[in-house]
Amino acid sequence: MKKTSQLMDYFDLYSQPVPGFNFEGRGKIGSCTGTLSSALVLSLLVFVSAIKFSHMMTGNSTNISNT
Repeated sequence: MKKTSQLMDYFDLYSQPVPGFNFEGRGKIGSCTGTLSSALVLSLLVFVSAIKFSHMMTGNSTNISNT
């Protein structure tokens, strides 16, 4: 099982590499805020995509022309 800090570094899309710094074998340092922000952004992206796909399949979208 990976440590929590390693999971945070993996899922944090906003973590930055720290040049010349290697802490416990980690090349970049993540944060709880970055991990939560990444999860929120990805969740919103999936939610909006699902709604738009549903509208496209049912023909309820006003942006799609039927001609």
